[in-house]
Amino acid sequence: MKRNSIKLTATHSQHIKNTYDHADIAKRLKRSILYIVGFFLFYISFTLINSYYINKEVLKDGPIDSHASHYCFFDADYVYKAKHEGYYIDKYFKSFLPLDIIFPIFYTLMFLTVLKIFRDKNLKQRNLYKTAVYLVYAGMIFDYLENSSFSVYLLSSFELSTLVAFFTTIKTFLFALNLIVFALACAVGAIIYFKQRKLKK
Repeated sequence: MKRNSIKLTATHSQHIKNTYDHADIAKRLKRSILYIVGFFLFYISFTLINSYYINKEVLKDGPIDSHASHYCFFDADYVYKAKHEGYYIDKYFKSFLPLDIIFPIFYTLMFLTVLKIFRDKNLKQRNLYKTAVYLVYAGMIFDYLENSSFSVYLLSSFELSTLVAFFTTIKTFLFALNLIVFALACAVGAIIYFKQRKLKK
């Protein structure tokens, strides 16, 4: 029984060593910490400029994507109100939009950094990794669809509030989902890293 236990532990140890690169996990976890700091800097920046381009008396929930995050899904009326009463359009293009063009690229890189830990030899995890990557890219695409459709809506006479509300809701859902997966991936990555360290001793 003892011999079997030793053999099982050795096999488990070998599997972890073969499957995951200890140095790569450490590098990606360290990089993720820098991304998290940058993420909060973006969040603070967005918060600080809210009152600059938004009429808070009209839009109580703030930007259109913040409204979606309050479980107000596909709310075309809120988007319509944002265009006609809630957003100072010139200020929006000068402040929020430039930041929001960079932000999707930033958070996509942040999510992918940790997910790449799971590009291993285990087929099940590799399939899970691929699905997670597709969701990350889908989130970025819907963010840019939201930005572009809303910009056109603000500058034109086209009635696009329903379309913008759709893109905003899907983007917000994907962003929240990817954020949860990112947090779980960081936790799993940290567990694997400390297990490997323990096995090396």
